[in-house]
Amino acid sequence: MVRSFYQLFLNTLQTEAVVLATVIEVSGSTPREIGAKMFVNAAGKIQGTIGGGAGEAKVIQHALQVLETGVKQRVEIDLSGHLKAANPISPKEGICGGRMGVWLERWAGNEARAIVQEILTALEAGRSITLVTPYGSERSPWIVDQFDPPKSPFKRGTLSSINPVPLLRGARGDQNCEGDEIDRTCGFASHGEGDDPPKSPFKRGTLINNNLVPPLFLALAARSAGARGDQNCKGEALDAFVEVIQPQPTVLIIGAGHCGIQLAKVADIAGFQVMVQDDRRDWANADHYPQATRIFTTSIEETIAQLNYHAALYIALLTRGYQHDVQALQAIMTKAIPCRYIGMMGSQRRVQQVLQAVQAKVAQEFSELSELQISQWLQHIHAPIGLDIGALTPEEIAISITAEMIQIRHRDRDQKCSP
Repeated sequence: MVRSFYQLFLNTLQTEAVVLATVIEVSGSTPREIGAKMFVNAAGKIQGTIGGGAGEAKVIQHALQVLETGVKQRVEIDLSGHLKAANPISPKEGICGGRMGVWLERWAGNEARAIVQEILTALEAGRSITLVTPYGSERSPWIVDQFDPPKSPFKRGTLSSINPVPLLRGARGDQNCEGDEIDRTCGFASHGEGDDPPKSPFKRGTLINNNLVPPLFLALAARSAGARGDQNCKGEALDAFVEVIQPQPTVLIIGAGHCGIQLAKVADIAGFQVMVQDDRRDWANADHYPQATRIFTTSIEETIAQLNYHAALYIALLTRGYQHDVQALQAIMTKAIPCRYIGMMGSQRRVQQVLQAVQAKVAQEFSELSELQISQWLQHIHAPIGLDIGALTPEEIAISITAEMIQIRHRDRDQKCSP
């Protein structure tokens, strides 16, 4: 998963230089998505993958050249399967049908390690972080890490948005950023103090690595560009790959019964970090949930109150009763943490009763909210939970729920893999 990849990356950088290969452009059908990564050491050993096969072998060959010369390269991988007329028996790079552009850059030294450590720190805290990789030969990557978690939509005066979907979301990531001229320093750089931020070098609304990069990030990226170094690169247009690196998705299972036990197993395999809540200690324990990073035995309200902001939080309500669902949804709605996904188990009748009860309770507590606003928020809840595959047993139900979470995780993406 993403965090383990960057941990291996950092560990390797402690002893040797490597080349980081990043998919920066795709068209048609490809084995990996924009942002997919691998790194290559001097022995040609890799961590991660950009798709395998002859195309990956070509990238490794070029990476060894970059490692030796230090000169960045863009490598084109042709997966169309078309044979060259001049050499019809030459090996093809793949037959997926598409094309990939892969950026190769040598990473080494203290500044490179500092950047990877900063990425790890953000991921471990559940925060997304932006990595800017300029294509210019004299420029090196830098980090933007100044994202403030959104405020609760239920605080007085900030009631314009009642949406559990996180702020960072876009349709596609197949555009590169080009923009205005800026002053910036050369070399590996990270954000720091500065005067008024310069004009953003990125176009507003540009979709980068499946995330709509908001104007705040763009301004901060421009500010960070001039934070460090002793050479000024004036008057150059910024041509860069900007990616918002997301933390490992985390699912909070509320209700530690039979379905919860199976969901923890399947979600863990699918790459989700697992947390569990249930006030019944004989159910919510490490014996039943060895995959869980946190087990809460406090009340639902207390558990929700303890949650910190996470950029990729999923919640599955598998409670043992109607009232627990009402309590959970009411607590989630009034908490400042947005959720990428909320699903609730139950029959159609139970679902309707729960939603009606929640709407009535929230309307009573927040009189300034209209019924339409509350109803719009409730429409984001997936209920009954899971994809409709006719699941009956706890194991089947767990698979259907995990499949739905995977669908949300990769919504609006052409491919489904991560580094």
